[in-house]
Amino acid sequence: MLSSIAAILYGIYIFLDNYLGELDFLNNIDNLKVINKKEAEKELVSIGKLKDFLIWRQKEFIEKYEGVWYNT
Repeated sequence: MLSSIAAILYGIYIFLDNYLGELDFLNNIDNLKVINKKEAEKELVSIGKLKDFLIWRQKEFIEKYEGVWYNT
């Protein structure tokens, strides 16, 4: 049986996977850390605005690095 913390984390992952879509969750979320609201160091984004925020962030990233080539 899962501990209560593990169950909450598992539920968060399932919710985000369904809310954003499996592929978008996989491609757009690099790191997920669950913390207390008081511990937040940056401005929080509500769940209702999360999809739009991720789309905006992805566009900003692409525009910033568009035309930059690295020789690998």
